[in-house]
Order: sequence, then structure tokens, then C-alpha cells
Amino acid sequence: MSTPIDIEELRANLGYNCEVERSLLAHFVESVNEWLTILRRDPDNMQNDEFNAMWKQFTVNLTEQARNIGAHGLAEISARAEHQFASDATVKLHLLGLIEREFRPTEEFILSVVGQTAIAV
Repeated sequence: MSTPIDIEELRANLGYNCEVERSLLAHFVESVNEWLTILRRDPDNMQNDEFNAMWKQFTVNLTEQARNIGAHGLAEISARAEHQFASDATVKLHLLGLIEREFRPTEEFILSVVGQTAIAV
């Protein structure tokens, strides 16, 4: 069974520094959960300019951070969503669902690596 993160790639990129790895992964989980909550908050306004800018920023950040930690599947989905910043709410909700479906196992894997207590509630 493959893992949602190429953990060996991540560890090699970080010079096998466990402290940095734990911090980076914990920050990633916290950030993505915060972003998803914000983006799901007001579906009626998913097409205004402010939301479109937030969507674009979120997906750009998620794509970059997911690539940085070796979560290539999540990065791929987020990169696709990046180009849909001007889409209607139905498309955006679908894309958020795809992102969440890829993120949840990634989050579970990260929690198994860093431990539940490393993630701020």
C-alpha cells in the first residue's frame, strides 16, 4: 500500500532532521484545515472577486506546500483547482471535495508520523 506522502523524499530533502519534519508537517495540517474551513464558510459568495482571490491564493499555497512535503496526489488536485478560481460554487464545492478526499488520508498519515499532540487544535 502506498502512502499519501513520499516520506523518504521529504526526509532526504530535510536532511533527515526529525524536528524540522515534525514542525513542517504539523504546520501543513493546521494550515490546510484552516484554509478548508474558510473556503467552505460561505458558499453563496464563492464567485465574488474577493473569494476568487482567496481561492487562487489557497490553491497556489496548497500546491506548493503539498509538493514540498511529497504529497504529490494532493498537489496535482490542487493544481487543477488553481485554474478554476473563477468557476461557480458547484464546481468549487466539487473541487473542495476532491481536495478534502485526498487531504484526509494525508492528514491521517501525517498524524501517524508527528503524533496528534503536535497539531494545534
